[in-house]
Amino acid sequence: MGISSDGILFYGIMFDWEDGNEPWADDEGGDEAWVCDKLGISDKEPKHDDYKSQDWKDYWEYKRERLADIGIEFVLHCAYDYAMWGLAISPTILRAYRGYPKEIDSIDIAEEWNEKLRAFCELVGVPYSEPKWWLCSVYG
Repeated sequence: MGISSDGILFYGIMFDWEDGNEPWADDEGGDEAWVCDKLGISDKEPKHDDYKSQDWKDYWEYKRERLADIGIEFVLHCAYDYAMWGLAISPTILRAYRGYPKEIDSIDIAEEWNEKLRAFCELVGVPYSEPKWWLCSVYG
């Protein structure tokens, strides 16, 4: 297992949550499960502990597909062992993995993005602030 230091660029909101005080800190499923619960996305969680089973893979794939339909996602940055968070419009997230530069075609902002972020924040109960372009990194 290696260590990476990757760059992340996204349009959205940066939060001042530190590791352990995120809104989903008490939810064992993390940010994805917490958002799915807030949005009423059906929970078909298997009733067994074989987390490598196809049932569990299907469960997480279903949730990720529903979240992808929304087009907004939480972005982990800083370090895997000390997570910090942003909220991004999914198509704007660009990651440059160590040693693999990423070309940026455009940084245009679609008019509906700000309202989409505002509505999402209101729906799941996280603070809204004026969205911006953010450049951050993750180490882990």
